[in-house]
Amino acid sequence: MKKHWGIGGIILGLLFLSAELCCLKVIQSLEMLHGTWLLNAWEYMKEPQCLIAILITIGVIIYSCYLAFFSKK
Repeated sequence: MKKHWGIGGIILGLLFLSAELCCLKVIQSLEMLHGTWLLNAWEYMKEPQCLIAILITIGVIIYSCYLAFFSKK
């Protein structure tokens, strides 16, 4: 049962990670309308909100990998 939760967590974590990375470009284009934007989308990782979201998602993926590959059942 834990293995199924782990696989589901990996899939959902990767979906959220890809959505977050796509939203970085959306944030950048919205800030272009106001005249203040960063040149590279990865520079938004210095913002606390983006950094916390990415770290939580990566943490969920790592824990799900642990459940999927190292759990007994």
